[in-house]
Amino acid sequence: MLQPRFRLYRPILFLAALVSIAFAQSAKRPLNHHDYDGWRSISAQRLSADGHFLAYGLFPQEGDGEVVVRNLVTGKETRYPAGMRPAPAPASDPEEGPPGVARSVTIEFSADSHTLVFSTFPSKADADKARKEKKTGDQAPKDGMVVIDLASNNVTRIERVRRFQMPERASGYLAYLREPAEAPASNAPAEKKPEGGFADQQAGRGGRGGRGGGAGRAARSEFGSDLTLRTLADGAERTFSDVVEFSLS
Repeated sequence: MLQPRFRLYRPILFLAALVSIAFAQSAKRPLNHHDYDGWRSISAQRLSADGHFLAYGLFPQEGDGEVVVRNLVTGKETRYPAGMRPAPAPASDPEEGPPGVARSVTIEFSADSHTLVFSTFPSKADADKARKEKKTGDQAPKDGMVVIDLASNNVTRIERVRRFQMPERASGYLAYLREPAEAPASNAPAEKKPEGGFADQQAGRGGRGGRGGGAGRAARSEFGSDLTLRTLADGAERTFSDVVEFSLS
């Protein structure tokens, strides 16, 4: 009597073993930090004035992103490298409010919808290399700019661009302000400047207390850089030196 009962239970045990193996193979592992870094988010969506083109930034949490340009008439989609979005600046006081938001790309269509311009960040490889070589200030990698002729798909990349602007209600021109020229690296130790005496501090000519000494101290001057006015029809450019700020009406 025992022999048939054992034969009856054996297929059931075998089936249970198969179910356990299948469940173990299909079980999903928990998400980790590397998975979060690969998630991408859309930002800076822009639609051309004629409604034919859509452009937006697509960036992962860590790593290089891209700007996607989609022709809504033909459905064709083109992607352009845009570098790695910088990490958000930490809040000065975390208890006062939420942390800062990471910068996104700037995307603009010309008023006639013939040209697309967007900003770019340094690539992750360039940023990592500069961090390893301890490059800061003017020697660190800078943002850039991409100009696309949407009719011919001609792409122009320009490095070291601080910001750009096109007229809101007119076409044909693009103005952009360059970053200052990269200063040559120097291995010589910086010369220590002596602190001024009380009279110099009162006049604002030196020393740590110059600002509190009176109204004689002027604000620190900001050095300008090259402003370029570009004609979009033929790419001709005219440069104005030593510009700090600009605006197009």
